[in-house]
Amino acid sequence: MVIKVLIAEDDFRIAAIHESYIKKIEGFKVAGKAKSAKDMWEALQREQVDLILLDVYMPDELGTNLLPLLRERCPEVDVIIITAATETTLLRDALHYGVVHYLIKPVTAQKFAQVLTEYKEKKDIINSKDEVNQTMIDLFLDRCRKSQNKGMTEISPQASIH
Repeated sequence: MVIKVLIAEDDFRIAAIHESYIKKIEGFKVAGKAKSAKDMWEALQREQVDLILLDVYMPDELGTNLLPLLRERCPEVDVIIITAATETTLLRDALHYGVVHYLIKPVTAQKFAQVLTEYKEKKDIINSKDEVNQTMIDLFLDRCRKSQNKGMTEISPQASIH
């Protein structure tokens, strides 16, 4: 299964970098690019999209403000936030609306590929069968936990998200 990605990023240089990264990862295809929230909605009308790489700071709307409507209109579309935004309130909002990952710019090609590859592996597990067994669920959740725990040593024990 090829995962069709919409890049929602107002900086054309960053969008081009993300597009070049995607082209190097097997199983992914760029379905379109949007430089504003308006462009994103138009692209979603035109294109079948599986995943949106969403910047928080768009010229016409905060990316996190788009998440509730995205969940309502396109519940099957997953979102990975890629942003310079480091405010915990934005992270909380993103997690609340079910983003699958939150990356802080600049993102290396290696980290980008790792996150997208793990996303595809999880998606493949979910889509592989009509039913799952406990071993599959444990494998899936273990991959999620390992992915989430990478880099957690940088956060002090006092800095927890509630």
